[in-house]
Amino acid sequence: MKRMIASWTASALVLGLFSASASAMTVVYGWSPEFNSGGTGTLTISDPGITDPANFSGISESALVDLSYQWNHGATLDFASIETINLSGGWEACNGTLISPAVISGHSGTTSLQISASTCDWSVLSINAATAPTSESNWGYWTYSHTVVPVPAAVWLLGSALGGLGMIRRRQKAAA
Repeated sequence: MKRMIASWTASALVLGLFSASASAMTVVYGWSPEFNSGGTGTLTISDPGITDPANFSGISESALVDLSYQWNHGATLDFASIETINLSGGWEACNGTLISPAVISGHSGTTSLQISASTCDWSVLSINAATAPTSESNWGYWTYSHTVVPVPAAVWLLGSALGGLGMIRRRQKAAA
């Protein structure tokens, strides 16, 4: 019986390690305005190919999992209202700044975020809102804010399995 419990424990540990290594890194970038232009926002990318949250490249368009941006005059663009993403070469970050040339449009074309930087030297982003009756352009860049570290479900499953095996062992000792 001890061998069977040890085998189950080893199997659970191996499965937990494999599931943890396959999880995606989720990186959040915050809007840093330049030239007193304003605006606020966050952009979240999640992909297993991201190993360094401040420096990565070639991450697919579908890795964008959340977006929220608000212009000073109140117009907003969020993930649910995105209609098109035109991304050239995939998501890319350098030294903590998102530098992927991209245009993200929403609200039937009335709002758009345009990332015009493509080098690590200067990463100013032109953000244009074509919302009626006024339009507003903001300048700035997306900087690395933090990494979301989710606890994989396998950890919880492994913990409950090990707890159950401990209870079985305790009952067997009490019965003996």
